[in-house]
Amino acid sequence: MNEKKVEKSEPVKESGSPAPAKNSRMFFIGILAVVLAFQAVLGIVIVRMATARPVESAPPPPPPRVQLDSLGRVDSEATIMGETTEQSPIEAVVNIAGTDGERFLKTEVVLEYDERQAKKGGGGKEGKGPSPLADAIAQRIPKYKGYLIDQLSKMSLEEITAPEAKNQIRKNFMKMANESLPAQLGDIRNVYFTEYIIQ
Repeated sequence: MNEKKVEKSEPVKESGSPAPAKNSRMFFIGILAVVLAFQAVLGIVIVRMATARPVESAPPPPPPRVQLDSLGRVDSEATIMGETTEQSPIEAVVNIAGTDGERFLKTEVVLEYDERQAKKGGGGKEGKGPSPLADAIAQRIPKYKGYLIDQLSKMSLEEITAPEAKNQIRKNFMKMANESLPAQLGDIRNVYFTEYIIQ
């Protein structure tokens, strides 16, 4: 018997164009890459906008400050510097309490007073020379220096180096000095430490 061999034929591939599945896959990957790149750029822009400093415009004017004079009254002329004892500051050098004389504090204080208050009170400058208020302060310098030495020599190192120490010393000194002045001449407006050295 003649047997015929049947050969299996292989499927015939179409020539001319690539497989459609491959094309759609490449197209999808391309679109996905473009979308991801767009999202990355958009994310960077949003982050930069969120963290960017705002454009600085002219700052708003500062609010008006209410300042008080040495007696706690509203002082409309507090921004104008008054006369001072800068030419003859009050100096004091004291041993710090509790240090057995090994540590000391050197201070220098300048007083600010307002001639306008002296004029309002009946004093003021008549021509040249110091005003009655300046004369009254100059006469009391030894008293002020004694007070300063007395108060500072009682303070321990911890008290002298406390954050509010100078402010408290200043307030106490100003109160004492103003109580020593005749009311009609005016008063001391501020006390400034020009030296405060601990050694």
